[in-house]
Amino acid sequence: MYNNPMPYRNVRRICGVLILLASFLLLAWGFWPGVSESHLLLLSPANMQLPRGSSSSSQAALPAILEPRLLALKWPSKIRVGETETIRVTIKSGAPGDLAPAVLAQSSPAQTEPQPAPNIYNTHDVLASGHLELPGVLYIPEGEISEALRPGQPVTFIWQVRPSQPGVYQGTVWLHLRFIPLGGGAESRIVLTAQRIEIEAGSFLGLGTTAARLLGSFGTIAGLLLVIDFESFSSILHH
Repeated sequence: MYNNPMPYRNVRRICGVLILLASFLLLAWGFWPGVSESHLLLLSPANMQLPRGSSSSSQAALPAILEPRLLALKWPSKIRVGETETIRVTIKSGAPGDLAPAVLAQSSPAQTEPQPAPNIYNTHDVLASGHLELPGVLYIPEGEISEALRPGQPVTFIWQVRPSQPGVYQGTVWLHLRFIPLGGGAESRIVLTAQRIEIEAGSFLGLGTTAARLLGSFGTIAGLLLVIDFESFSSILHH
């Protein structure tokens, strides 16, 4: 009795194609670049001056960092569960001409009007400090991190974030300036900015990044094995 293998081969190929499509979808989701957002803020001397009431601030014009600074914040607005991304803050030298008019329009007059003041570096060391508040998400480093803020030199803060569960997480990136008198004495401190951020962590049918990539890779191999007709391929080689 003649047994026609064609129906079996057709069913196998159809299953292989379906597995390949599902696997390609998993791989595309697993390797597709995440979505990031950024925010720019122009800092004028009025934003970076010694707080009134400190021991050396009795004069009318408070000592300040005289060069404008540009604060650039970048964070992942959409991220996959199990994936590690970075939140980055850079404070660098800047001027109004460095910013697009749309960004300048968001600045208040106090942020853009120059104010004559003594140079803070003549009397103080300046540290920039930052810490991240992001409940529900694993991140490093924890706590406050500080870097010396020197004239004309940038500082950068980086946090590695890794959500373990899907959801929408809201947090705050805090930045402070610390003024330490060169001749000794009490440290002064101001809040430079508190930037609100939101991160949406997603999964694919409950799968995280690593699981989706592995399953997609294995599925691609399995789908190819089902689609390829090895018997026909072997007969062609023999002929």
